[in-house]
Amino acid sequence: MRATASINYRVFALLAAMCLFVAAAHSATPRIDVTVDKTDGIYQVGEHAVFTITPTSALPAEGLKIRYRFTRDSATTESAGSFILKPGAPFEIRRTLFRPGWLMCLISWDVPTTGSAAVGAIFSPLHIQPGLEKEPADFDAFWARQKASLAGDYAAEVVQLPSKTPGIDLYHVKIPIPEGNPVQGYMTKPHGAAPRSLGAIAFTHGAYVPARSSNIPPNLFGMIAFDFNAHGHDDGMPPKFYRDLSNTTERRYWDRGWENRDTVYFLGMYKRLMRAMDFLTRQAEWDGKVLVVFGGSQGGAQAIAAAGLEPRITCIVAGIPALCDLSGWRAGRIDGWPHPIKVGRDGLPLNPKIAATVPYYDNAYFARRIKCDAFFATGLIDLTCQPCTVFAAYNQLGSERKQILVLPDKAHSFSTDLAQRAIGEKFIKDHIERVTGKAGY
Repeated sequence: MRATASINYRVFALLAAMCLFVAAAHSATPRIDVTVDKTDGIYQVGEHAVFTITPTSALPAEGLKIRYRFTRDSATTESAGSFILKPGAPFEIRRTLFRPGWLMCLISWDVPTTGSAAVGAIFSPLHIQPGLEKEPADFDAFWARQKASLAGDYAAEVVQLPSKTPGIDLYHVKIPIPEGNPVQGYMTKPHGAAPRSLGAIAFTHGAYVPARSSNIPPNLFGMIAFDFNAHGHDDGMPPKFYRDLSNTTERRYWDRGWENRDTVYFLGMYKRLMRAMDFLTRQAEWDGKVLVVFGGSQGGAQAIAAAGLEPRITCIVAGIPALCDLSGWRAGRIDGWPHPIKVGRDGLPLNPKIAATVPYYDNAYFARRIKCDAFFATGLIDLTCQPCTVFAAYNQLGSERKQILVLPDKAHSFSTDLAQRAIGEKFIKDHIERVTGKAGY
């Protein structure tokens, strides 16, 4: 009897497991793709983009109700509706715009569980201009005063640390500025490099939450490499230190000070940025030929601002850059991260003081002052640094050599997407080869 009971129990357990497996299979969220018919998602005004919704897993025999919504420049719903997606039968929707701009298609479904997918298209993007055509008349004078406030000599604290990479020296660097937090970060150099033999690269940070330490930078193409955190806080501290910063001094820092151009939080960040660039050019090994800034999101914003403020910079990589087209509301578009302007029902800013301040920090105007090689990247489903804002800045570049990577199915991912970063790194390699005649140092 005991043996029989044991066998029945095992059979029961097996049947139960099979039932759970079948139930799980039927309750799994369907996999559905939405694509556009051009791999780069770029169209001309009036040209139709074909959005195709395709099931890539089993659907119910009767089909699945799909909702869709098209948004223009992330500010206006262009159209919305629903349809029944049948098994093995892709569904097409054709859309266009009649003025330069960005169109995003979002699909969603609820049965058996909620799911969603998105893709984007952009129309005549090289004609997208900033919402505010002209920068303030004293834009250059304002930033010249900030640079002048950093004038004079300074003593950087450079401490050599044990390096885990053979042939590479590692240092922690702390550089004072006259007011506010110092520049803090890690620097690497090839061991024993001769004076004036190396290019230099700075890695700038995105808006990470919680806060974090600087990274030990990769010794990209044999250059002097410097990675510094955006806030000037201490490096190499326990995780709790950075969590506490995120809840206190760095809590929503991006919202601070926008009513006055002299109190915006990013002013201190940009002063550290300028000091870091000067520090790199003072390295005995710097060859005076190649000076690169590489960053994504907030780091991309710093790359653009750095090149607009420091003429010795020769190349930038600005992936999904923030702080672009901060007056986009004037053209009926979303403004760039951190979206400091809140607009009322009448379409006007709720706070006119902020509207007067943001042009001094708009990367569209820093970009107008850039002549160096420049690489940008944007994703057409990025709801943080929207592609219309990125193109508004990209189109202001005075660079002879410039490139923008456009990815229809990517969100805010440059900083973590190794494939995208590799394309940016190739742009740097090509720059080095053009300037020096060799692929690296």
